[in-house]
Amino acid sequence: MHTLNKHDIADLQLSAILHASPDGIVILNTSGKIVTLSSSSLKMFGYKHSEAIGRLPTDFIVAKDQARASSNIGSIFKDGAQILTEYTAVKSDGSVFPVEVNAEAIWESSDDIRGIILIIRDITTRKQQEEMLRKSEELYRSFLSASPDAVFITDRDGQILTVSPAVSQMFGYSSEEDIKGKQLLGLFVPDEIERIKCSLIQRINGARQILKEYKCFKQDGTIINVEVNSEYIRDNNNAIIGMVAIARDITAKKNQKKCSG
Repeated sequence: MHTLNKHDIADLQLSAILHASPDGIVILNTSGKIVTLSSSSLKMFGYKHSEAIGRLPTDFIVAKDQARASSNIGSIFKDGAQILTEYTAVKSDGSVFPVEVNAEAIWESSDDIRGIILIIRDITTRKQQEEMLRKSEELYRSFLSASPDAVFITDRDGQILTVSPAVSQMFGYSSEEDIKGKQLLGLFVPDEIERIKCSLIQRINGARQILKEYKCFKQDGTIINVEVNSEYIRDNNNAIIGMVAIARDITAKKNQKKCSG
């Protein structure tokens, strides 16, 4: 019976890792050429094993990234640097996709580098999610800027985090920053607070959302009438993490009704 030595065991362990890893794994020799790669790498890039062995890793990324990748590989061979970065990779069919690459030296001894290991992750989904988030944030900012109503976004304790530009005009503040950090309830006249708290509790308990009228203070102490609609912000576990409140100044409308009455 053949007894496995440490080298045999290491080779078997590496082989198991190469087959099991969901990330692409590529090993370079001291010439910077591919000598070993995982099945996930082949699937990720669409190549056969024979088509990838012996080639430079820069062959599999777009031209604009190649000089940077070569420089990074040189830095690893020179001083053992560990580099985590992103490139645009190229599949065998010419299609491109984003990858995150973690590159690290393989040490033969404390001062002798015998190769480089590359851990490659396809980050297409992450990039798509980031782009969706960016567009969502742009839409969110556009809505705040365009809204004629005063829009408040608070944390779970009612502290104002974000407001629309209309808030400054409606409440008489010189800038949006002057109102951030304040308690939303602090804008309402004291007689309204208990009614507001009752309404919020009813919303937590599932009561139907309806518009309600309240009296608020402007910065100069002037009282205005507002119509308020609010909705809790919940996380994936349905826990309340904040609130959106939209207020419309109906003071002029209320005054007109008084005059016509």
